[in-house]
Amino acid sequence: MLHLIHDSLDLAKVESGNMDRTVSRVNIRQLLENSLCMIEERARENGLRLEPVTAGELAEVEVQTDEVTLKQITFDLLPNAPV
Repeated sequence: MLHLIHDSLDLAKVESGNMDRTVSRVNIRQLLENSLCMIEERARENGLRLEPVTAGELAEVEVQTDEVTLKQITFDLLPNAPV
């Protein structure tokens, strides 16, 4: 429920143009590994084992983005990954 409230508040900020963004260089592989760590415990509780598979080219890719927003997107998508 709290997650839903935070999402609604973030959406309202985006729509009103008041969302703070900090653009920096982000390593995609590192971001994905950190995001997986955050949901690993929940997966284990549900009898699932995470096995990340990353394309070799992705290993050192860096992008200019708002890291917090990209982490949130990744965290929201991971629970929907195929089993």
